Amino acid sequence: MLPAVRSRSSTGSIAQLIEGDRTNTIVPHLSFSGCGFLGIYHVGVASCCKEYAPHLVAQKVAGASAGALVACALITDCCLGVFTFHWIFGAAVVL
Repeated sequence: MLPAVRSRSSTGSIAQLIEGDRTNTIVPHLSFSGCGFLGIYHVGVASCCKEYAPHLVAQKVAGASAGALVACALITDCCLGVFTFHWIFGAAVVL
């Protein structure tokens, strides 16, 4: 008789990870990609994570290029509205 094999889906669903169910062994981490024009979308994702899934922010957060700026703002608990204002209008002043 063959031993029973646990399927990957039995360890936990994405919904359980987002809702903060700690019964499974999967630990989620955030990574923001590097792409300048997507930075404003990264700010939106960071804002939602901060409000609706703060346990995700308590884990490891990483990013590259524009994503690194958003990751830094997220883990330092910077006001994302002020961060976005300075990011958009601060660049216009420099130019």
